[in-house]
Amino acid sequence: MRKYIIVSFIFMIAALMGGVFYREFTKYYNFVGYSPLSVVHVHLFALGVIFMLVIGMLDVKYNLNENKCFKWFFLTYLIGLPFMVTMMITRGVIVVMNLGLSKGLDSAISGIAGLSHMLMATSIILLFVSMFKGIKS
Repeated sequence: MRKYIIVSFIFMIAALMGGVFYREFTKYYNFVGYSPLSVVHVHLFALGVIFMLVIGMLDVKYNLNENKCFKWFFLTYLIGLPFMVTMMITRGVIVVMNLGLSKGLDSAISGIAGLSHMLMATSIILLFVSMFKGIKS
């Protein structure tokens, strides 16, 4: 349970930093409107802090950490979530600064963001597989 609390705490720090960055960055640029920066804080709190604490409780109940699928889940999740948030920040900064991107660069950013979402989806599937295995044993 200790490692989940540590990971959750790290995501909490990142979530708080994301919220402050959003507020200060948009204030500096006098930006009014929607930007992907506005959801970084919530994504990190929900998917990083709360979800990790729930996973910790599930691990205690079903001993998921002994499962090979769960180890793969944890690895892909810890890669996927920061990767996804980084792309949200990238897109948000571009929106706030009103940078004109070429179609190719815009598509590249969208493609990389899509890859991060695929990593997250893969990790969630691995979590469910490991939970089904944990319930059986």
